[in-house]
Amino acid sequence: PNYGPLGFTPYDIDLYKGKLYITSNDGILVFSPKGKFLQRWGQKGREIGFYDFPNGLVIDKKRGVIYVADVLNRRVVALTPKGNVLWVAGKPDVEGRIVSYFGLPRGIAVDSEGLIYVTDTFNARIVVLNQKGELVSLVGSRGTKDAQFNFPDGIAITNDGVIYIADRANDRVQAIRINQLFPPPKAELDKYGQSFFKVKKGVAK
Repeated sequence: PNYGPLGFTPYDIDLYKGKLYITSNDGILVFSPKGKFLQRWGQKGREIGFYDFPNGLVIDKKRGVIYVADVLNRRVVALTPKGNVLWVAGKPDVEGRIVSYFGLPRGIAVDSEGLIYVTDTFNARIVVLNQKGELVSLVGSRGTKDAQFNFPDGIAITNDGVIYIADRANDRVQAIRINQLFPPPKAELDKYGQSFFKVKKGVAK
């Protein structure tokens, strides 16, 4: 199968309408539930539709949107089940300098309302986005207390709103419930806006 020049290194997986969607080191691979290779999206690169070690992947089953944490490009990508890029939040480094809103997005999850929760490991917080890719809220800070993080990584959300975070460098898993999401400061919104791109006809390559 056309796993790509770097081979097949699976990181995350989700199932939607009889297909398995899996992030690998330089793209997204689609399989049947019995393991038959169906399709490959992307290759290693920085352009929209390309990937650099994508990690977290989650599918909003109600709305049919796939969200991917494209780790080394420091961005979150929203796609249709056919691989069409809807929007991108974040951007790759420039001459070795981080210019993205995200320090390093790793894990990603969707709640019952369709909000997207992204663990931003370098910034030690959870970034909350809506379905349009707009910045809704920021949760947490660096530290060792409750609802503080050090290299938050994997994330999962139950149907009743309990959020589980692999708080990696604190050697623990936290379970939190957010009673209210507070809007981010204007400076954060402005910074985020500089990293956001809506794609009208972008197709994963």
